[in-house]
Amino acid sequence: QRVLPAEVWDFIAGGSGAELTLAANRAALDRIGLVPRVLAGASGCDTEAALPGAPTAAMPVAVAPMAYQQLAHEDGELATARAAAAAGVPFALSML
Repeated sequence: QRVLPAEVWDFIAGGSGAELTLAANRAALDRIGLVPRVLAGASGCDTEAALPGAPTAAMPVAVAPMAYQQLAHEDGELATARAAAAAGVPFALSML
């Protein structure tokens, strides 16, 4: 936020129209609480996940398609793809 032009930050942090969906999503997430648990007696963990039609991922997440990443960083989607590859997770490229 400190380094981006105000209109770029507003685009990234905001929502469309009156931002009703943004507010509803924020309220729904605020109602969720996570309780940390300690894995007592676990000798090891494996976070790999098999995704249909893709190589095994290092963890059960993927980078969703996002557009206009160059607004936030000069390397844009290339930097995100490199980070996903380094983390061993799938990357989906937006058509925009």
